[in-house]
Amino acid sequence: MRLFRVGLAGLLTVLTVGTTLIAPVAAEEPGNSAFFRTWQRTDWPVREQLAQRSWIWGPEAFTSELVESYEEAPGNERIVQYYDKSRMEITFPDADPESDFFVTNGLLVVELITGRMQVGDNAFDERSPATVNVAGDAGDPNGPTYASFVDLLAETPHALDQPIIQTVDRLGGVGMDESLAAQNVRVALVDDVTNHSIPQPFWDFMNASGPVVEDGTVRDDELFQNPYFATGRPITEPYWATVEVSTIAQQVLIQCFERRCLTYTPGNSPGFITEAGNVGQHYYAWRYGDANPPAAPEITIPSQASWRQVAPGDGPGSRSDHSLVSDVAGGIVYLFGGRSGGVDLGDLWAFDVASEQWSLLSEAGPSPRFGHNAVYDARRDRVVVYGGQAGPSFFSDVWAWDVASSSWALVADSGSGPLARYGAAGAYDGLTNSMLVSHGFTSAGRFDDTWRFDLTTDVWQEISPGSGFTRPEPRCLLRGVADPHHGRFYIFGGQSNTSSYLGDFWEYDIAARNWVPVAGDRPAPRNFYAATAGQESRYLLLHGGNVGGVAGNDLWLFDFATEDWKTLPSTGGDAPAMSSHDAVWTTSGMLVFGGGGQTWIAALS
Repeated sequence: MRLFRVGLAGLLTVLTVGTTLIAPVAAEEPGNSAFFRTWQRTDWPVREQLAQRSWIWGPEAFTSELVESYEEAPGNERIVQYYDKSRMEITFPDADPESDFFVTNGLLVVELITGRMQVGDNAFDERSPATVNVAGDAGDPNGPTYASFVDLLAETPHALDQPIIQTVDRLGGVGMDESLAAQNVRVALVDDVTNHSIPQPFWDFMNASGPVVEDGTVRDDELFQNPYFATGRPITEPYWATVEVSTIAQQVLIQCFERRCLTYTPGNSPGFITEAGNVGQHYYAWRYGDANPPAAPEITIPSQASWRQVAPGDGPGSRSDHSLVSDVAGGIVYLFGGRSGGVDLGDLWAFDVASEQWSLLSEAGPSPRFGHNAVYDARRDRVVVYGGQAGPSFFSDVWAWDVASSSWALVADSGSGPLARYGAAGAYDGLTNSMLVSHGFTSAGRFDDTWRFDLTTDVWQEISPGSGFTRPEPRCLLRGVADPHHGRFYIFGGQSNTSSYLGDFWEYDIAARNWVPVAGDRPAPRNFYAATAGQESRYLLLHGGNVGGVAGNDLWLFDFATEDWKTLPSTGGDAPAMSSHDAVWTTSGMLVFGGGGQTWIAALS
């Protein structure tokens, strides 16, 4: 199991006022890479103690990925996942994943206060307002609940730049306490859409800056793409209320926005003086109670493989050190280059997964080469190739095959990124939309640096660990696989200056830029193996390779969630022994090509 460098319990050293309920289920993994990217942007720095502030989402999700009804979504269903402080949603999975609003968080507070559960843009299930405490202890009998604000949604705004002295009680009664003027909390502005005032501390929170993670890089930036992204617009006025926090009565300023309720606690430290309440927990309890929500289709971790060889036919022919990439949704596998009998190759082939037929696409493009890296860029529908070797020459250029135009183009010149190399670990990372490249070899020696090629901008960035951080020793003849659900990149084995057959396994945290060895049982030392990410990048598959000078036929699975290796026994067919081959994931299972020009598919179950 992965061990976080920082214990979550050690992060919060102040009393927080977000009402805590018992989470319906245990901590869960992010449902997909888009949810993880959204969480990681603001809350990864909190977890790693790079930012001393309250959580925006929470330490982790408390449900698995779920399906909920929504009329405008494809099939009238959308994917959601619940966090302490909100719900993440993907309503339109075919929308631009680069959009700030590809992942949204719902108008949960509106639903909790009005009692109208939204199941479409203009469709609602009528319920009762939630009698759940907005802030403080769940058992506090006197603090305001969401239902307390039902009759306060149309209240007129507090005066601009005046101290806020209005109070609210559990029954929704509004009062005035002149002594609260000493807190000097003033109205910063009146929202021009909902006509509700926003206090300065809440406006500061909505416009806060600090350490965030963008494209796998930690930098200072605004926490939210716009001030209303996380909170929505105010739907009540701010009121002071007396609530119990760990049974201690405190005066807290509370205001409900469309998506979250914010609290201001004067005695808290600066990073926690304004917080978002646990609306995600509150809403889940209100919506489901003791009922089990409909779960999304589960990703089953397979335990065995059934191998079969695709019927021989006209295809790429015998070769080694080539590359495979997979357009899983489109049902096409692409093969580029390699070498055969001392001849370096530069041809591009396509394999149709449905018909199981190969077809030649191009024989002219990048210089013939072998030992290069390649990925499929789904967002731009292209095959991207980096580096490699031909004879005594090594390459560092980047080429792209555009599927729509059926043409090659040079997208990054030699010298614009990492030094030329062969036999590096490379992978597509959907979290940062990048090709990751690490380690590798030239006639001058082996490397231990790590790079990312941004597939949106076609620009290289070195992301090697800094001074004082450990790196796996220089090596080559290995593969890399990315885990976009946790922001990780893995390499196994290969060949170094000290050993022809390495057997160590390393995990790279992209945001932290740090390599960590992963302990436990794992495959025997080897090089020239094939590896790929399995279904929806939930696990790593490793097949064969040069194991002590003999081609292997074993198949291993590494579960990204549990960080455990296991072998997958072969059933219903003999596994092929191969090395210097490659593998990709398809809807039919894992496809490998090599071993004298053979195409094999392993159906996993």
